[in-house]
Amino acid sequence: MKRASRAKGKSGKAAKQPPAAPRVVILAAGAGSRLRTTLPKILHRVGGRTLIEAVLDAADSVSPAKTVVVLGASRALVEPALRERNVAVVVQDPPLGTGDAARAALSELSGSEGPVLVLSGDVPLLTPETLRALLDRQAAGRLDLAFLSFRP
Repeated sequence: MKRASRAKGKSGKAAKQPPAAPRVVILAAGAGSRLRTTLPKILHRVGGRTLIEAVLDAADSVSPAKTVVVLGASRALVEPALRERNVAVVVQDPPLGTGDAARAALSELSGSEGPVLVLSGDVPLLTPETLRALLDRQAAGRLDLAFLSFRP
């Protein structure tokens, strides 16, 4: 991984650069077939808001440079819910899994720097504090990857 050179301050030491704003990818192309409903999973409401609204609110809390939402076959139903949001939409067609959905967002991320935060569109319990802690850990450790999971 190529690292950017740092400018030197008056003391001759490298000047500390503020961390680049993260870029966020939200994976929301899944069919949600196990729910046995025609409504896309991310449009179901929990606690008064849709799953995708909860994830977008959490993502907005880290002041992303860009947010990309990956949609699939339910695009026509989901896009109206994204109209008031500052997001780019890409379509995964055909659906080839989670990794392919993340790859579909790459074209929207090119030309910018900073960490990439990949989130699932159907995980509404992520908190701003959790996302910030993950980004801070990644930056502090100069990690190429920081992975967050949970125990059910």
